[in-house]
Amino acid sequence: MKKSIITSAMALALVASGGSVAMAGEQGVQGLCEGGYVNVASNTGVGFQQATGLNSSITGNRGVTLAISTSTTFTVTGTVSANTDISVGAALAAVKVNTGVSVAASKAGTTSASGAWVVPDTMNVGRLQIGAMKYRGSVTRYRESASCARTKVGTSVSYNVPKNEWHFMTSKVS
Repeated sequence: MKKSIITSAMALALVASGGSVAMAGEQGVQGLCEGGYVNVASNTGVGFQQATGLNSSITGNRGVTLAISTSTTFTVTGTVSANTDISVGAALAAVKVNTGVSVAASKAGTTSASGAWVVPDTMNVGRLQIGAMKYRGSVTRYRESASCARTKVGTSVSYNVPKNEWHFMTSKVS
């Protein structure tokens, strides 16, 4: 019991200091060179994806206030190429641990966020969009020895998944 409390405290201190804690197997926090399996996510990019659904984008001329309705249901989908070594759930957990961002295989729902933007005078036409920031990269499973040596196990999985919150993007059309 005492060892698990100390290990948990060390893991929390590591995460708070900007380090990463790997996910052991399909459950719990491990790492810290205790042996076992760890899943490590490497994030290779972030980008915006407009949501599907009516009124997820609106355009207007300079000086016009553009707004996205809060009563519309939007969806942003993602992909995770799970395999026999790493499940979808374990991959998403590793992404959250290594990036500090809550992600999902897809994001859907009626937005409770609202966005309004006045098209500036520097644009003839502007666009306001709702969507989500998407994170992409890969998750690799390692067998970790008690001496902290890691050996890759199986095939890495790739992910391209949305952050679990809505995001507004503005752009110049002309």
